[in-house]
Amino acid sequence: MITFFAPVRTFVGLFDILQRNAIASWKRAIPGAQVIILDREDAVGAVCDELGVEWVRDIPYDERFDRPYVGGLFAAAESRAVNDILCFINGDNIMLDMLQPIEQVKRRFQRFCLVGERCNLKVEEVLDFDDPRTAAALKTRMQTEGWWSNEHAIDYFIYTKGSFGCVPRFLVGAGKMDNWLIQKAACTGLPLIDCGRRVIDIHQEHEERSFFETKYTTTNVLSPIRAVNDREFALCQVAVGGGGLSSMLAADWLMTADGFVPNPRSAPFGTRRSVARAFHRVPVANRLAIAAESAWYGFRRQAGGLVRRLGLRREA
Repeated sequence: MITFFAPVRTFVGLFDILQRNAIASWKRAIPGAQVIILDREDAVGAVCDELGVEWVRDIPYDERFDRPYVGGLFAAAESRAVNDILCFINGDNIMLDMLQPIEQVKRRFQRFCLVGERCNLKVEEVLDFDDPRTAAALKTRMQTEGWWSNEHAIDYFIYTKGSFGCVPRFLVGAGKMDNWLIQKAACTGLPLIDCGRRVIDIHQEHEERSFFETKYTTTNVLSPIRAVNDREFALCQVAVGGGGLSSMLAADWLMTADGFVPNPRSAPFGTRRSVARAFHRVPVANRLAIAAESAWYGFRRQAGGLVRRLGLRREA
């Protein structure tokens, strides 16, 4: 029914616990699910053998930062997926209550991208998802100890195979790639559905650590990696105006227990979305409009910098 795929950190210390919990939850959430872990370390392959999941090591890396390209993850996973529905997900996120929402979406849409909110929760022990009390206990803790991220923090994408085409060369763990995926759906007319908290996504909290202690964690020291993804995001705009369509607020639909309703939060984006989709259907005009938009924003940044240097901006 579904293929999960994820990059992972090295299975050491706390991340060994968190990632084992996440993988166990995926296998339990959708019985018979295919799970693909993408990383080139032999130690990761050994853990995958132990857990009974697939390991793919032949993926493109940026050797400067020892990080895989997100586009390479999508290409490798889709070429090996045995299912038409895939879930791209962070390697430390527990997933619960997935089956019914996915069935509900499949009955309504042939192609789709499903996203939702995430709850942050501290977890420090190995969890047994074969015990039904585990999921119940997590849901209780979510109410008292968890906190919910905003609409820009998106940790999973459940989508129909091939929906995103060629994904740019974003680096894993440095932001922007999730915003680009949202933009791609919003600008191309792929039904983008916000399921809110219907699918339970628990991000297991952990302290920020240095890159040398655990891979794919971005700190201020690694700001050049964020700069790579910022640049890629700017260069790979899907359609003119697409930069403003990069959070869950841009979703076309909200999922409810009874079905789907137009997303009222996306109303302010209606004109922008219509313009972006119209331009996307005319590739030459779209490229010219993106170039003009980029030049305009570049001019505004330069002018703003000049105003500040000359001290011409009035204080509020």
